[in-house]
Amino acid sequence: MRPALLIKLLLAVFLLLGCAACGYHPEGRQSVASERPRLYIELLANDTHRAFANDVLTVQIIERFARSPLFFIVENPAQADLLLGGAITLYETAPIAYSQADAISAYKADLAVRSTLRRPGAAREMVWRGTLSTSQDYTGNNPDLVMQQSAERLANDLYVQVTDALFWSGGK
Repeated sequence: MRPALLIKLLLAVFLLLGCAACGYHPEGRQSVASERPRLYIELLANDTHRAFANDVLTVQIIERFARSPLFFIVENPAQADLLLGGAITLYETAPIAYSQADAISAYKADLAVRSTLRRPGAAREMVWRGTLSTSQDYTGNNPDLVMQQSAERLANDLYVQVTDALFWSGGK
């Protein structure tokens, strides 16, 4: 074998070994050594007048976190590494526009949630705490659709806040 070819082959092998040893893995994939935290999502409390608002938002939060490659959702809090819970603190709709005949033509919906991420056990160490809100203007008379859309938006915002606190802000 020619010395130049042998040197190139050895360099390629060392490069591959170096990448494997430093923990490099393709973007979007978990490394084999890392384990996704097991997350239990509690049913949110409902501190508003809107019936079942907590059910709608809790389902959206579960669906958002379940789509993530960063978490493994568990159904039993005893199996969890992290517990996510909280309460809906605000759900209001108010008219914001009227027609020429003084009929309501547009509404504004506000939704807010107070949430916590903590570790289980006696200490219940707080990992993250925050209050998030969203507003949406809408026309027509379909408050259920507006609630669904607002809950989806808030679930996405909550996901961003939690993953930022856990994985990118040194909360791990």
